[in-house]
Amino acid sequence: MIGSSFQDVSEGSAGDFTGTVTLSGNVMLEMIRVPAGSFLMGSPEDEEGRFANERLHEVTLICDYWLGKTAVTQAQWRAVMGGNPSHFQNGGNFPVENVSWEDAKAFCETLNGNPAIPRPKGYQFDLPTEAQWEYACRAGETAATYDSLWKAVWHGGNSNAATHPVGLRRPNAWGFYDMIGNVWEWCRDWYEEDYAVDAEFLSDQDIGMGKIGRGGSWRDGAQYCRAACRGGDACHARFDYLGFRLALVPVAPLENEAGTEAVSDNWQDATSKKRNRGLVAMLIALLLFAICALGIFLPLRSKTSEKPVASSEVATGEASVPTTDSTVAPDELVAEEALAPTTDSTVAPDELVAEEALAPTTDSTVAPDELVAEEALAPTTDSTVAPDELVAEEAL
Repeated sequence: MIGSSFQDVSEGSAGDFTGTVTLSGNVMLEMIRVPAGSFLMGSPEDEEGRFANERLHEVTLICDYWLGKTAVTQAQWRAVMGGNPSHFQNGGNFPVENVSWEDAKAFCETLNGNPAIPRPKGYQFDLPTEAQWEYACRAGETAATYDSLWKAVWHGGNSNAATHPVGLRRPNAWGFYDMIGNVWEWCRDWYEEDYAVDAEFLSDQDIGMGKIGRGGSWRDGAQYCRAACRGGDACHARFDYLGFRLALVPVAPLENEAGTEAVSDNWQDATSKKRNRGLVAMLIALLLFAICALGIFLPLRSKTSEKPVASSEVATGEASVPTTDSTVAPDELVAEEALAPTTDSTVAPDELVAEEALAPTTDSTVAPDELVAEEALAPTTDSTVAPDELVAEEAL
């Protein structure tokens, strides 16, 4: 079994934790060491049965961890928690199911609280993150499954609508059984459409819609029995196709007071690299933002200083300022001049005749008949009359 070559990270010595957990009643729970490493998580776009929430991306796990060789069995549940909540009450090596995410976490916490169960310093029993689960499931493979569905997986086509004892189908390259099929397995993450950024410690996760489930089950078809398939349900949900697999994982260093030394070298080195990459990326982003902002601001500022006043603004400004030199429409001009008294007004020809007829004047032009009558009444020495009148005047 993988795990005999662990470095000294146990409470006492390396031999104190062999990867086998002895439970009450001498029930054994075998775990396999998973070395730190990188892999492609998710599925390629051309994978048959792929769902949209399986974005393909690279993940690096910086710490070793242990994972159960099989899903937790009904015998193991009884040894730790007592009773058997399963729908298929077969006992023994049948996987425990009909347990909620909260039930599975209670199982882990019970083990953590048992001083008789040794574990490496800086580690605790928990559910795996979905990245830890998929990394162990693939075991270096990139295909949808690590082996033929008919040889390695209990699924809807061969299960006879029930669970089966663990460890009967072919294991993957790292020795894990039933990673796909038999029962879905709870993971630690909150379910999100995209993956957690911190795949190992989930430090970036907020409360989501539910918890992740992985692997498919005895009732599912090939589309759900794939390494990349992601499911999820409420924390309190219980179903006869939903179980879990125990993990032994490093405690996040900020929470780990007693055993930071055990994982500090790997964690600090990787964290430092991540932090440095993050700072460099942030500085580059800020620099690009500043360049873009400067490139946009300067032309805008130049255009603003030379901006011509819009014609509508000119009209509005002039209308609000009283002036003696305004241009108005022709109809308004006639009305205004008719109302305003003036000595130099221009009126229409008909209005001119009427105005002169009413206004007394000493220099008026009258019709010829009126001129004769006027000259006859008014004595003058310098008047101009018609030729016939001139003869009459001279005779007199």
